[in-house]
Amino acid sequence: MMKTSMNFIESLNKFFFNNYKYLVTAALVVVAGYCMSYVVVSNSENSKTTTPAIKPAETILVGATAAERNGSNQSAIDYINEQISSCDCVIENESLLYLKRAEYESSLGNYQAATDSYSQALAFYEEYPDPRIVYEYAQAAANSGNSELALQQFTFLQSLLDSEHIQSYQITQTEVDKIAEDTEQFLAENSND
Repeated sequence: MMKTSMNFIESLNKFFFNNYKYLVTAALVVVAGYCMSYVVVSNSENSKTTTPAIKPAETILVGATAAERNGSNQSAIDYINEQISSCDCVIENESLLYLKRAEYESSLGNYQAATDSYSQALAFYEEYPDPRIVYEYAQAAANSGNSELALQQFTFLQSLLDSEHIQSYQITQTEVDKIAEDTEQFLAENSND
């Protein structure tokens, strides 16, 4: 029995001695595979936690409308501000929030705040924004007493109305005529030319 055990141990030693290179390589492969799988899983978990959620602006506007009904226009403004500042997410169509907030602010006579909100909304647009937004922006600037900004925006608005890009917006001819009339009147009364 003792001899058999010694023979077994001796055979085992020879096996490891003759094949240690392969065994070490196999062990390294196993360890490397484990490490790689850990890195992949870890990266996958990190990507899940760092990818921000997407929240439609329309969802927030529903809450703002409810806040308005249950309180006031100021309540709706406060709700929108709270959602913008606290939302750890990407707000889809975020410009809609600034436009709605500007409407509420204008209704309260806070035209300076409305001017700022329209400016923030326009920041989401490219070279040729919706003329209706520029019109409201110019009106808010004029009502806030910022005649220089109003003149700048009405001048820009005039070029928008003459541009072919106006066709890319769903704007009626009645709206165009109204905006054009008010624009011409403001420029006639305030232009230095």
